[in-house]
Amino acid sequence: MSKKRKSPADRGPIILTIDFQDRIDIWINSATQRQFQLVIAHGISCFANGDAFDQGKAERKRRREAFLKTLEHLDALTASPDVGHIRLTNWEAKQAMDLIIATAMRATQNTHPRVRAALGDLLDLIAESLTIYFRTPPLPELSEILLATSAADESANYERLRASADHERCPVGYGAVIRLAQWVSRLSAQVWEVRTFAAQLRQIARPYFEAYWHLHEISKKPRKQKNDEQKP
Repeated sequence: MSKKRKSPADRGPIILTIDFQDRIDIWINSATQRQFQLVIAHGISCFANGDAFDQGKAERKRRREAFLKTLEHLDALTASPDVGHIRLTNWEAKQAMDLIIATAMRATQNTHPRVRAALGDLLDLIAESLTIYFRTPPLPELSEILLATSAADESANYERLRASADHERCPVGYGAVIRLAQWVSRLSAQVWEVRTFAAQLRQIARPYFEAYWHLHEISKKPRKQKNDEQKP
């Protein structure tokens, strides 16, 4: 987790969303398939026992049942040894993202390092597949100097959002929203008109950041050995 993280494209998987239709094809390799299966098995162990999760509250019980249903769906999609890609709707990608975030937040230093690594990689993979549709308030025009501070797609997405009519929904990938939240937050020190927008973007991106930093922090701690554990 301490090393610079590679993008999903660098690792091999390709995410294809055609014209922002409600259909997402994630082309996966054997390594990514193994990561899905690791996370699915670990997720089932986290959510199969409802005692600690439900705590007598109907909403938490429904959420646990939704996570288990998502795990079953992902397992059916990725279990075949010759799987080349999986197809999700945008809503299924949102459910998968919620599941991976919740599973990552329940990870500890005792969670196997391969599972923690798989959670981090799939967190990024699903983030790039999920699309969020925005209706934004009027945004200020930024100078060329400020736009040039964008490291990736942040300025292009800002300009698309700024140019969208009030009644239009502007699609932005969740991974792009995460990058945009960081960039606009830095700009807000110089452009006060984007401060509210920056706060809203951070709120959308916060679950990802919390899960990412939780995995990062527990990965810095040594894994505790159980008395009867022979090998990690």
